[in-house]
Amino acid sequence: MRMSALVCGSVLVASAVAGCARPAAHTTLAGCTAPTGRVTDIVVLTPGSYQVTLVATFGDSAGRATNGHLQLAVPPDSLLTWGGRATPLVGFTDIQLEFVGASTLGDGTSTDPAMPGAIVFQEDQQSAIIRLGSEANRRDVIRFEGAYTVLRVTEGRPDGFAGTWSSGEMGPVATGYFCGVAR
Repeated sequence: MRMSALVCGSVLVASAVAGCARPAAHTTLAGCTAPTGRVTDIVVLTPGSYQVTLVATFGDSAGRATNGHLQLAVPPDSLLTWGGRATPLVGFTDIQLEFVGASTLGDGTSTDPAMPGAIVFQEDQQSAIIRLGSEANRRDVIRFEGAYTVLRVTEGRPDGFAGTWSSGEMGPVATGYFCGVAR
C-alpha cells in the first residue's frame, strides 16, 4: 500500500487513499472536556444563548468536532408538556451535525414552537434531553422509531452544561460528548 500525504484545508493528513475527506466545520474544542461521569445534584437548563461543541468518540467521524449556536426559550403555555413529558424549553440551532456523523432530521434552525429545531425534555432533576431537528420534534406526530440526534445533559457547570450525545436510526451510529457554554 502506498502512503501519501495530502493537505485537507489547513491540516496535513497521512492517507492511504487518493482522496480528501471534507474537513470539520470547526475542529477547535474550545476547552470542551468530556463529562466526568459524576451526576451533578441538579441539572436545570435555562433560557438563553449557548455555544455548543460536539465531539465524536464513536462512528465514522470519531475524533472530529463541530460547534454552533443553540438558542433556548420558554414555549407558549400550551406547549409546556408533550406526551406527558415536561418540555420547559424550545429553540433552534445551527450546529452542523453531519460533521460528527450525526443525523439531521429536518431544519435545526426552525423557530416554530410546534416543530422547533431543538426541544428540551426535563427527565428529572439530574438530567435533561435536548432533541435536535424539526422533523423529530413535530408535535402532531408521535415517533416510535426512526432517526434521532439527542444530547443528554448530565452535568451543570458554572458556565453552562455538558453531557453525552448519540445519533442513529435503529441504534447509535455516532456518539460522543458535548459542552454548552452560555454566551
